[in-house]
Amino acid sequence: MNGKDIKKIFGLSVKEHRVAKGLTREQLAELIDKDLSTVNRIETGVNFVNSDTLAKLCEVFEVTPAVLLSPPQLLLKDQSESIEVITQLLQTVPANNLKDIYKMLLLLSKYFT
Repeated sequence: MNGKDIKKIFGLSVKEHRVAKGLTREQLAELIDKDLSTVNRIETGVNFVNSDTLAKLCEVFEVTPAVLLSPPQLLLKDQSESIEVITQLLQTVPANNLKDIYKMLLLLSKYFT
């Protein structure tokens, strides 16, 4: 895992918590005293946050920093949002591991159907 992966995981986690709280990106930006473009860059994994912004995010989402630095837990409420998060997570996986994930998904689909 490298810094780029960490930013992507963090961004997905922030987005997941924002959506679970029913907040728009604009509302989150206001709550953490940032502009909309900053929230967009955080959620897409382009930028990371400083400790003050991390603290504000933790306060808004009522979580510890460790939670935001962990891969998203699919807190999302409906299937389309879950599919979107899974798709975004797959984009963080190295290409040489995608075949293994595909095999695991095939096995899981047989188990759940």
